[in-house]
Amino acid sequence: MKVGFIGTGTMGQPMLANLVKKGFEVVAFDVVPGALDIAVRLGAGRAGSAGEAAANCDLVITMLPSSANVEAAYLGEGGIIESAPAGQLCVDMSTIDPGTSQRVAARLKERGLRFLDAPVSGGVGGATAGTLAAAMPAIWKKPGGRWLPWAPTSSMSGRARSPSSATT
Repeated sequence: MKVGFIGTGTMGQPMLANLVKKGFEVVAFDVVPGALDIAVRLGAGRAGSAGEAAANCDLVITMLPSSANVEAAYLGEGGIIESAPAGQLCVDMSTIDPGTSQRVAARLKERGLRFLDAPVSGGVGGATAGTLAAAMPAIWKKPGGRWLPWAPTSSMSGRARSPSSATT
């Protein structure tokens, strides 16, 4: 499975590292060049924009520090909305304002993209250890039928955080 990963900073970097360790092919993007350089050293491919990271992947994951960053990555110039193929599943694991998630989900739905609002808790230690708890519906096991390595099934809430959480 090929994963486009946007946001390779404090939380995203260990999450990305776990994906690479588990054998996922990862293409990364971050607006901070140093963070992206570290992601590449960890084994990820380098993308020049969020949209480029999303263009040829099976799954897109964002882990960003603010609502404004999430909106820019999805809806801004060179964003995911411009390049992701129809039907693409986009998972935002950032802890942001639910209204932002709802706006992003609505815009992606207009383009035939799916959005899952799946914020995590557990901090950097949990991201590094692969023990983050993610608030998300049970569809997380798709695509490919594999659980992702930083969120064990025992910590999944099975409930959506907001109405944007599982648009189809």
